[in-house]
Amino acid sequence: MAEETSEGKDKVLPEGERITAPVVVAETQAPTSEDADVLTRAELATKFEELATRARAAGISPLHAMAQTYTKRAMAVLDSILSALEEAPKKTPDETEKKV
Repeated sequence: MAEETSEGKDKVLPEGERITAPVVVAETQAPTSEDADVLTRAELATKFEELATRARAAGISPLHAMAQTYTKRAMAVLDSILSALEEAPKKTPDETEKKV
């Protein structure tokens, strides 16, 4: 290993010798609610109203877009459930009676 001196030259250490450096831990405080950008309920409602107004001005219906998104997600979940059920091994009536 090599250690850089203040003169910028490398110093070769004997084999097995280690360089230990002081560890500096920065003192930081956890963020507080004053540090964060916290929205009040009224500010959040205002932001949503502004967003909806901008969407309508752009020709987008916010409720229609949300409904489409949730419908697509629900259909994907339902499709994956049905696919899993189709791939599950079928049980005969005899097997179900034995477990009861």
